[in-house]
Amino acid sequence: MQMERTHHGRDYDNVTAELLKASAMPDVALLTTEEAARFLLAMGVRISPLTLRVWRSTRSNGPKSRKIGRQVSYSVGDLRAYVQLVCSQAA
Repeated sequence: MQMERTHHGRDYDNVTAELLKASAMPDVALLTTEEAARFLLAMGVRISPLTLRVWRSTRSNGPKSRKIGRQVSYSVGDLRAYVQLVCSQAA
């Protein structure tokens, strides 16, 4: 009997691929709200796109965002800084 390699319903190989892809992104890369949520999940911080939108509209919590025209973006560098902040507060 072969055991499934999953964690919280996610395939380990897929999680590893997501993490490697996220780690290779330059700090200046800009992501949409949905991409930012996937990036944070790959880095181990589970925040939904809806939560990011709420935080942005109430200007509380969450990573720094910027608006370019009508497009809201998150820089990879700001997302990494947020992950470090969350991890340091959890320790």
